[in-house]
Amino acid sequence: MLNTLKREFGPGGNEDAQDPITAAWNNLQDTHNCCGVKTNSTNGIIFRSSNWYREQPIVKRVKVPATCCMKNDDAIVDLKSCQGNFGGFEHVYFNGCYDPALRQISFFCSLVSGSVVGITGMQLFALLFSFFVMRQM
Repeated sequence: MLNTLKREFGPGGNEDAQDPITAAWNNLQDTHNCCGVKTNSTNGIIFRSSNWYREQPIVKRVKVPATCCMKNDDAIVDLKSCQGNFGGFEHVYFNGCYDPALRQISFFCSLVSGSVVGITGMQLFALLFSFFVMRQM
């Protein structure tokens, strides 16, 4: 996750790029109110070592994408303070996205495996039913 974030997030310095990697990261951070990968106080620093940060125009460079900024009722609390290069990370989400991503993947794996078990059960029932019908003939 860390390498993907550093190398492929926001090509050309554009955090709103529509490529699949950027869209997935923005969705994950926005949905789960998290930032970066690990849970610690330096989540925002991860972005400073990314291609996204280096490819931004120097005069308009921001330290984190807007999806990392804390929200109150779906509105960003203080975008300027959150994305500004001066000051701390008090308006940036503290929690990393690794654990929420892992939970989401586990949930979808459970859905898939449950579906497989259900379909297999229906096929076995149909097979046994066809044996029963053939035996009656």
